Amino acid sequence: MRVNTNQPSSASDAVVKKIESDLDTINELIEWSRISNRLSQVKSDYSPLSLFKVLLLRLLSDYLNRE
Repeated sequence: MRVNTNQPSSASDAVVKKIESDLDTINELIEWSRISNRLSQVKSDYSPLSLFKVLLLRLLSDYLNRE
């Protein structure tokens, strides 16, 4: 899950290959707009969708690191 910017591409962007990670795959598989719509009523200082993603990563991490 990369940060999108509005900066124009540079010469180095043509040379550097962006490596896909497991997180990128998860990001493409989930319909975040549906989840965001469900969370739209949540009032917080942070984006409810961002908080949900942090929770999801924490749960996934705990699951994968169980002994």
